[in-house]
Amino acid sequence: FTLVEPATTYRIRGFLTMALYLGFDSSTQGLKATAIQAMDLRVVKTYAVNYDKDLPHYKTSGGMTVSTASSARVTSPVLMWIEALDLLLTKMKTDGFEFAKVVATSGSGQQHGSVYWAR
Repeated sequence: FTLVEPATTYRIRGFLTMALYLGFDSSTQGLKATAIQAMDLRVVKTYAVNYDKDLPHYKTSGGMTVSTASSARVTSPVLMWIEALDLLLTKMKTDGFEFAKVVATSGSGQQHGSVYWAR
């Protein structure tokens, strides 16, 4: 692995290859990954997991569960987020996504989610 031009192309086994940036976005409704070419910032692939559609066993609506005790209390299962990441990466692998081309990753998290851990 040799970087040829700053974060745009690199060599693997002597072949010049396009470098990719990979961004993850975790929202209330789902998880998305977007791959862009480093050279021209063109989107080359997008993958998504919708919590309600792709993980129906969590029985969420809009990625959330409303408390039966109070409609003011809305939660999202933390294990659902973890399973969504696993499913997203599986989709990418099944599609033949070339992880070796990724030279940088980024992530953004849902702004409305808080995780409270209990002992």
